[in-house]
Order: sequence, then C-alpha cells, then structure tokens
Amino acid sequence: MGADGADTRRREYQAAEERFTERAAYWFRVTTRTGPDAMADAFRQLIQGPGDPAVVRVVRPTAASRGVREAVIR
Repeated sequence: MGADGADTRRREYQAAEERFTERAAYWFRVTTRTGPDAMADAFRQLIQGPGDPAVVRVVRPTAASRGVREAVIR
C-alpha cells in the first residue's frame, strides 16, 4: 500500500468517522476528551459496569492525533 496509500486510507477513515460522530449526535450525547487521563477515566467507567446508553465517548490519545487513532468507547 505504501505511505501514500496509508495516508489516503487514514484520511478516508477520519472523514467517515467524523460523519458517523456528527450523525450519532442526533441519537446520543457525544462527548469528546483527549489525553491519557481521559482514556483512563473512560476505561474505568467501562469496567465499573453499565453506563448511560445514551452517551458515546470519543477518546483521543492526544490533540495532535485527531483522526489518526481514536478509541470510541460506549
């Protein structure tokens, strides 16, 4: 695939994920947080048991990683 192909796929994925997140906001409350503490908090909430099914958490490792790697935890 090469570096150019990987960058193209990453941008396509990012665009699709952004469209999904925008549309999901019609049905869910979407929250976005960034950083290791946000990731740890989201994980803790996940293992503590059932959360609010109307909330979708988008967690990014760093602000610079927007669209590169995200964990969507619900």
